[in-house]
Amino acid sequence: MQFDMKRLTRYEKNAQQISRGDAFIMCDFYGFKFLAYFILPIILYAIRHTSPRRYILYRMIQDNTVKQEIEDEWKGVRSFQSRIQAHLNASGGMGGVGATHQLRNISHNLTLLFAFSVLETTLKQLRDESVFNESRNGLKALMHSSQIHIPWRNFDLVDKAREDRNRVAHDQEILERGECWNIIDGIENELVSWNVVSTKIPFNH
Repeated sequence: MQFDMKRLTRYEKNAQQISRGDAFIMCDFYGFKFLAYFILPIILYAIRHTSPRRYILYRMIQDNTVKQEIEDEWKGVRSFQSRIQAHLNASGGMGGVGATHQLRNISHNLTLLFAFSVLETTLKQLRDESVFNESRNGLKALMHSSQIHIPWRNFDLVDKAREDRNRVAHDQEILERGECWNIIDGIENELVSWNVVSTKIPFNH
């Protein structure tokens, strides 16, 4: 039997091309499986467990009723703050004696306590919705347990302010009203960034 060497060579080339094609297909298939089963879960896990900004793209509190209640409470903080300042400003005009410096500070320290109450309620709700885990109800525990799980904009500022709040609430220390304004602004920045409060509410000093 005689073989046509040219035809045989052509068959070999075709076979090699088919083998290469199969190899590429297999590489693509196994590469996709490797990506789907190994790399992608690692990326998703990293995003979920190491990025403090992962919740920034959607509303954090899922319970619409509670979210509305918290937002209404925050509007109450800002309304109370503005009304206090308006009365204090009015008491110094029209020939009035006006409020003392200490009384002005005390008034805004009360608003500060109200603002921290709203923050604490927010963190408890996020805890209850399993955004983070914490069995204790104290504000310090809630803040520190939530730190790597929610997108704090300035955790250190609010944490230091929490210590100041404790001195106001437990030791009857009085902060300057300007400090109170800055702290309340800082808490509002957090609530807005978490999409708990829809927008910042202006306060006219």
